[in-house]
Amino acid sequence: MEQYQEERKSNNTALKAALVLMTALAGLFAYLYFNTSQVVEQKEVTIASTTRDLILTKGKLDSLSIQLDAQIAEVTAMGGQVADLQAMKSRLEADKKKILADASSQRTIDLKGFQDRIKGYETALNEKDKELVALRDENRVLTGRNNLLNNENTSLRTEKDALNDSVSTYAQKTRDLTEKVNYAAIPRAEKIITTAISARGRERDGGEFKARKVDKIKVSFVLPANILAKREPKDIFLRVIDPAGAIISDMATGSGAFIFNGKETVYTAKQRVAYDNENGSTGEFVYQRGMNYEKGRYNLELYCQGMRIGNSNFEVK
Repeated sequence: MEQYQEERKSNNTALKAALVLMTALAGLFAYLYFNTSQVVEQKEVTIASTTRDLILTKGKLDSLSIQLDAQIAEVTAMGGQVADLQAMKSRLEADKKKILADASSQRTIDLKGFQDRIKGYETALNEKDKELVALRDENRVLTGRNNLLNNENTSLRTEKDALNDSVSTYAQKTRDLTEKVNYAAIPRAEKIITTAISARGRERDGGEFKARKVDKIKVSFVLPANILAKREPKDIFLRVIDPAGAIISDMATGSGAFIFNGKETVYTAKQRVAYDNENGSTGEFVYQRGMNYEKGRYNLELYCQGMRIGNSNFEVK
């Protein structure tokens, strides 16, 4: 009985000891779990904070890159120097690549170093903004001067065009006046008389002749005084046009060609007249055709200095 009680007492003691041990272990596990949870939560907070800082840093670098592109474009458009801006852009792009490489390889990221460089970029961009303000003002002044010069040049061109027009108009008027003077300086043939000469030398006038009594024709005319004309010998060309409209000509008897209205024109006969511009002069053609004149109307034209100076006609019956 006593032995049983001793064994029971011993068992109770062991049970109590086990309970105490289990309680102690449970407390230890609870403590360890609590501490582990705290560490995990702290690490999660640290990772979240680092990720946020990384995103913000990368975003600032992207924003600065856009600002740099805008500045480079504006300075280039205004003709400024962009070498320093392009160098800064190269450094910034290198930083963007590095921060992405560090993040993807899970290396420790020197966020403070990046943030310090970002401040440097921001300071440099602010300084460039001030330079841009001055460059814009200078560009506006230059643009104003350029516009003024363009306006002056336009005005000068307008004046020049007007002057050229005036000179051209004056030159044309001068040419017109010269042509009129030259035209007026050519003596006109007056009192053109056609006489038929028979084979026996008998002369008949009146403008109508029988074919059998026309062996030669004589064309006489007067060149009146003209103070605008030069006192000099004048070449007078006679053209006799038959009823069919053909020019009567024979190179063997003195026919030839002269220029009229820019074209070569055949003439029947040529006569040089000593012209007196104060008293006038007379001229005379005697032309023998060498064949009979057909019936019909014949037209006569006289030319001098490339211009027709008179005309007449006669009839052969």
